[in-house]
Amino acid sequence: MTLTFENEQDFDLGFDPEEVAAAVINGVLDQEACPYEAEVELILTDPENIRTMNREHRNIDRETDVLSFPMVDYPSPASFDFLETEEGDDCFNPDSGELMLGDIVISVARARAQAEEYGHSLRREFAFLVAHSMLHLLGYDHERGEDDTARMRRREKELQTKDATISEIHHRVKNNLQAVSALLRLQARKTKSEEVKKELKEAQRRVQTIAMVHEGLSQTADEIVDYDKVISNLLKMAVDLATMRDQHIDVDFVGKFGMMPAQDATPLSLVLTELITNSVGHGFEGRKEGHITISVGRGGNNLNVVVEDDGTGLADEEHDGMARSSGSGLGTQIINTFVTNDFGGTVHWEPRRGGGTRVVLDMKLRAAQDN
Repeated sequence: MTLTFENEQDFDLGFDPEEVAAAVINGVLDQEACPYEAEVELILTDPENIRTMNREHRNIDRETDVLSFPMVDYPSPASFDFLETEEGDDCFNPDSGELMLGDIVISVARARAQAEEYGHSLRREFAFLVAHSMLHLLGYDHERGEDDTARMRRREKELQTKDATISEIHHRVKNNLQAVSALLRLQARKTKSEEVKKELKEAQRRVQTIAMVHEGLSQTADEIVDYDKVISNLLKMAVDLATMRDQHIDVDFVGKFGMMPAQDATPLSLVLTELITNSVGHGFEGRKEGHITISVGRGGNNLNVVVEDDGTGLADEEHDGMARSSGSGLGTQIINTFVTNDFGGTVHWEPRRGGGTRVVLDMKLRAAQDN
């Protein structure tokens, strides 16, 4: 699917509208069983511009939340068979071969007002408007009559029900994982072996990491999460659990992760929390203060992450060419396995200029590899 995106207004939505729109559009295309690669244009605009469009194209002199301009005249909603005839030839881009569905125009100011009125997030309102407009681009029309209106409302409800079900699943998974975490914590308190206690605490931390990712996913309208919000909370937890009572470790971020598919968010979170835990537990062992910087570079689905600390460095941390991990060495195995096997990437450990350790991760998000 090709999404052409244009932003004509100045308000910062607080999320990446292009990524959210792409996820919603792909979800609608899947639900309607569209057999073709498609292209869609999305324009974010202000109230005056969308009012002008309404006046020029619909003879309605008022602002609306969304406008749809379909380029395919379906005999019935989401009926794609006619596209295999000569009649459908003009519906495809001659250069890319993609089905040209049409344009979506959203008034961001109107979306903000409706999100506040309905008591939900702007991101959820935006996702709904994109889904609503996509149904129009696929031939649904609530203005033709009662039957068509009912049909379109059913499809919208099915999309919303699917989203609600996914959110509920993530919420329940999170609750179950927190119960497991509590059991591990209880067992760690009861054991007399310090080695077993340490391993149980490590297991609890990893379970809690996964639980927090599902908490973030339970609050979204689809299977993507605002990863910058999720990871900042996760790493704060990782530092708090790994530091001694009299230690103070700062973590700074440079760059942004952006929106992250669910299938990538969990393994990436485990990788980063293992790296932070390793830095705190070994790089700053015996020190009162320390500093960790996480630098992020993302181009589409290519992700580069550099984790640097000003700790004791590789000379004290390296063993057989690999940095020591927290606990028994499982941490390093987790890092290497997820980065190389799941993300098709590489991990490079090196000394940091000025002292400390620098870890460079080059990865490709799995959502892109599956396409």
